[in-house]
Amino acid sequence: MNSPLIDTSDHNPCFTTSNEVAELSAPLSKLGIDYFSFTRVDKNGGRTYLHNQAHILQFYIRQQYYLQGNTEGLPQTYKRQIVLWETLANQTIFNEAARPFNVDHGIYIIEPHIEYCDFFGFAPINGSKRIINTYFAELDYLKKFAREFKAKADTIIRSVNEKKLILPFNKKLVDFTQITPHDTNIGTIGSTYQQVKITARQNDIAQQLIQGMNTKEIAKELKISPRTVETHYNHMKEKLHCKNRIELVLELVKII
Repeated sequence: MNSPLIDTSDHNPCFTTSNEVAELSAPLSKLGIDYFSFTRVDKNGGRTYLHNQAHILQFYIRQQYYLQGNTEGLPQTYKRQIVLWETLANQTIFNEAARPFNVDHGIYIIEPHIEYCDFFGFAPINGSKRIINTYFAELDYLKKFAREFKAKADTIIRSVNEKKLILPFNKKLVDFTQITPHDTNIGTIGSTYQQVKITARQNDIAQQLIQGMNTKEIAKELKISPRTVETHYNHMKEKLHCKNRIELVLELVKII
């Protein structure tokens, strides 16, 4: 593939359509879903991004996270499925490009087509993992919303597609078929969620926590920011249902 043509200016339609996308996705707020994204990846590397949080999308693109994103692979590698973010092996993209903006516990609805693949992302902002119960209860609504969004946003999609970004594919994409089966249902999402383990980076931090190191010491040792350490620390507490550092360390000792 030739060198990618990447327009990251504030005038790119990916960013300027954010308010329109926010208006169309406003009904999701009744479910506690504040974050919505639509990504279309075509077989030639074209990307059509629609997002209700323009600043997050700008950060994602400008930091070149499309090189490692879970939805940035060849379209034919995906199947029609529903995936919880927390069940994916590649958590780096969430740890660095979503969770710092307090976006977490998200879900993808994936719709493959012959020439491209569509991804719908839903997540709360500053929300707890209890949102997953909402996904279980409202899955039919989310599927319907995805269908209706494409219909209502057709003009917007076309305008962004005219100036779509041409980007390299992520060649190290996790195999989604190992996470959830074709046409995943609520039951399989629930069982997959129960298998969630701490990520590789969280494991690094856990090792330091067990040794009694504090946030600043861990940040220095791993060459990351104290804020990043705190983010991972809080997510590990949530995953392992711990109220404080002592409880967390006791649980980490059992699984590491």
